[in-house]
Amino acid sequence: MTKRNLCYVSPDEEFDKTIRLLSRHHFKKLPVVNGAGRVIGVLSRGDIIHNISKKIISS
Repeated sequence: MTKRNLCYVSPDEEFDKTIRLLSRHHFKKLPVVNGAGRVIGVLSRGDIIHNISKKIISS
């Protein structure tokens, strides 16, 4: 097995940094990894769009 530079976010990652990471690399999904290095979830483009639309509608 080879080591690679894996892209992931932490649960407390800033929203704009996550959006930049998704768009820069054209990812559709990113794993969410806790401090112990375990995957605790997956963040998708759809999750981001849903969050943005909720913010726009509630404003």
